[in-house]
Amino acid sequence: MDYPESIHLRQLLRPCRDIAILNIVGHWQWYIADCTQKAISKTADSYRIATDVESIITTAVSTARDRRQSVVEKSHSESNHQERDLCSSRVCDLASLALPPHDEPCSRAPQLARYKTSRSRRLPAAAQLGGCAVPPLCPGVLLRCRDLSGGFPWERLVLQVKSEGPKLVPFFKATCVYFVLWLPTSSPSWFSALIKCLPIFCLWVFLLAHGINFLVSHRSASRILAGLIFSAVGDAFLIWQEQGYFIHGLLMFAITHILYSSAFGMKPLDLKAGLLMGLVSSSCYAFLYSYLSGPFTYLVAVYIALIGFMGWRAVAGMQLCNDLWTWTKLSACIGAMLFMVSDLTIALNKFCFPVPYSRFIIMATYYAAQMLIALSAVESRDEEDFRKRS
Repeated sequence: MDYPESIHLRQLLRPCRDIAILNIVGHWQWYIADCTQKAISKTADSYRIATDVESIITTAVSTARDRRQSVVEKSHSESNHQERDLCSSRVCDLASLALPPHDEPCSRAPQLARYKTSRSRRLPAAAQLGGCAVPPLCPGVLLRCRDLSGGFPWERLVLQVKSEGPKLVPFFKATCVYFVLWLPTSSPSWFSALIKCLPIFCLWVFLLAHGINFLVSHRSASRILAGLIFSAVGDAFLIWQEQGYFIHGLLMFAITHILYSSAFGMKPLDLKAGLLMGLVSSSCYAFLYSYLSGPFTYLVAVYIALIGFMGWRAVAGMQLCNDLWTWTKLSACIGAMLFMVSDLTIALNKFCFPVPYSRFIIMATYYAAQMLIALSAVESRDEEDFRKRS
């Protein structure tokens, strides 16, 4: 029950209460508006700062790009000038060596053999190079300036890898299939023989992809293809080596080495390389001799002689000391060395003592050797032309 006095007091305080509420609400509205304004101003300042930083970074990047471009252009220009000057000096030296007096036959051509290269071209008469007039040279004097300035064989290697690489994709896939399946040698079968020979079949296809006319007209390539065929037959025989077919495989690979030696050729002779390979082969046979018995005593000797001869011809053909090597010659040399490592591992594992991871070592070096030897046939056209001119 409300008393009349309390009711009257409540009516008197009601306006004061409303005014206080309005003041509080107004104060909070002003405070919220002020905070919002400050936040908007700070956001604008941050956006302006970010825009300035972005413009500074863009300017710095463009400046750095312009400076880098100018440096690259300057370095290219300097390298081109140096290469042109080097070629000009070499051509002048060649002209001073090669030119005989008037009406006198050229007798110094043998001294210029080091200037011959695998893909040469004759210099035009009265060629102007760096201010040096080169009169007509005597027959057989050939020059390629980029080979003389160095570096060209590596450029050639990059181009050849780009062009020949896709043709070797089946070989790499077949090699991966062999190592992934890793069929046991204790249970030989025609399927295991097929898997082992499949990478060599892919190398057949690699050489045949260059055209039948290429193989028919160039004996080096055709002999390497024949060597790959005998290698595949030898691989099939070695699948059943425990059944008495090891000698058959040895004979097939001996024929392979004869064909490879014929493909590498007998020029240049390089007796130093021959002496070195003879010492290596003799040392290997001397180590194996005490472990051999029966017909293997002379069969292994003949085989080591043949593979050593093949290695000699591959090393001699590279001509590293005369600075006449090409990537194909280097490929043949490395392939021959890997072939020797593979066969030596077979001999040690079969006649001497178990070699750890022998099968992996044998097959990895063998497939790599066959691939590199097959690659050496790619420019056999140039090699045969060079031998004919020599």
